[in-house]
Amino acid sequence: MIGLFGGTFNPVHVGHVRAAIDVRDQLALSEVRMMPANITPHRTQPRVSSRQRAAMLKLAINDIAGLKYEGLELQRKQASYTYDTLMLLRERIDQPIVLLMGADAFSFLPSWYRWKSILKLANIAVLRRPGSRLSLAAFPEDWVQSRLVQQLDSKQGKIIKVPISRTEVSSTDVRARLQAGKSIRYLVPEAVESYIAKHGLYIEN
Repeated sequence: MIGLFGGTFNPVHVGHVRAAIDVRDQLALSEVRMMPANITPHRTQPRVSSRQRAAMLKLAINDIAGLKYEGLELQRKQASYTYDTLMLLRERIDQPIVLLMGADAFSFLPSWYRWKSILKLANIAVLRRPGSRLSLAAFPEDWVQSRLVQQLDSKQGKIIKVPISRTEVSSTDVRARLQAGKSIRYLVPEAVESYIAKHGLYIEN
């Protein structure tokens, strides 16, 4: 069973990496594929290019066992919808897929394209940091509870909550610090910090 962890990664930070490691270990996944989005349907398009975000992600996980880069969505010219991505991956991968989602993103799952069909293609791991809130208000009654399990034992259709390490860092905070001329040391992997400095990223002109 492999994990799929998508996002803008703008930029990738230590919280992303730590979360991937936590889920890899707790669910005994063979690997976690980290996949930067190209054109995002739910967010404003990042100013930093998809090529640069991909380069930073590769640097961040280069020497970490079980974490792999997945460039599928960067090969597509249209918006990256999770359902479409999973359909393509299922043609290439002969293992069950676990879609990694933060609790905040999962709370808005019913607004996603063909959201109910996502569970026909994969399981979902909801990442829960200490103190994070998970809202089920947007879901049909009992829809989540009827699919919630303590252990994944099927190829698709199930939801599992996975506690992850608390990290007080976000991409928004990293960008704000850079724009203010502040240090981002220990908020992003060292190689990512060097890449950002070398290319002058996230600094307002």
